[in-house]
Amino acid sequence: MIREATGVDISKMAEIYEEYHLTNCRTRPDFYIPPSEDSFYFNDLSERLLYGDDEIIISEDEESGIINGFCIFEAFVPDVSLRRKKGLCKIKLLIIRRGYNDKGIDGEMIEFVRNYAVENECDSVEFSVWAESEASRICDNNGFQPKRIKMELKLK
Repeated sequence: MIREATGVDISKMAEIYEEYHLTNCRTRPDFYIPPSEDSFYFNDLSERLLYGDDEIIISEDEESGIINGFCIFEAFVPDVSLRRKKGLCKIKLLIIRRGYNDKGIDGEMIEFVRNYAVENECDSVEFSVWAESEASRICDNNGFQPKRIKMELKLK
């Protein structure tokens, strides 16, 4: 079941977020840095949920109540004053609990975001991912098309 996150969900989401981030710290130590405080994940999610412009949805198993993943996104509606003709919905973070990657949860959450984007006058959904990541496969499987390429020149 996909639903909007509430304050009660933050601690369960923080567990998934920590697992995801620490895995990235091990696989990409050139880019990711472990947080200096244990409460980072909880605090980051709390601030986003309570004070940010972000929307947060979760995938929850209806029988067990286990949160299988979550998605953070934001819709930017057309605004002539900002020279933005088209609306855009950006997925900022989509995390699936380890062991649940092949259950179709990513597609369900992306479909939720897609419907939200349509309702909020957006013309597209954008999701920036690392080329070699699992998220790249998620994008491929859910109809995303590459539009921009970010190039990097290593200096050290």
